[in-house]
Amino acid sequence: MICHECGDLLFLPTPSNTAKLRLETYVAGVLVEEPRLLQLKINGQVCQTPLRDGLTVLIGRDISDLRGETVIDLFPLRAAEWGVSREHAAIYVEGASVFVTDLESTNGTYLNGRLLRPHQPYILRNGDVIHLGRLEAHVQLG
Repeated sequence: MICHECGDLLFLPTPSNTAKLRLETYVAGVLVEEPRLLQLKINGQVCQTPLRDGLTVLIGRDISDLRGETVIDLFPLRAAEWGVSREHAAIYVEGASVFVTDLESTNGTYLNGRLLRPHQPYILRNGDVIHLGRLEAHVQLG
């Protein structure tokens, strides 16, 4: 068992109680379960990548050449035809929150129908819908 105040282990794992344990991480007193996974469901396809604090995921088209970056390349989904910019948006984690930011895309990024201002972070939640230009993506955070 783990103390929800300080995060200390309250008992030692034994064969009888080990199955009940799970990895728990606390950030500023808030429980964060890991690992996290970002899934974007687009036109029947699922794009996914792991998420962790400090990681930025770039979303766009024909961006697989960006070395050292985590990317979701929508080129195979004919993203250019849907108005997706090369570097369209970014999703990142800070503490217990996940954020989406428009990267000055030509055709805009929308979160649940609301146009995002470039370079301003917006909280992203499980079940949200993002439009990258005219391409609709359903968000699943796990």
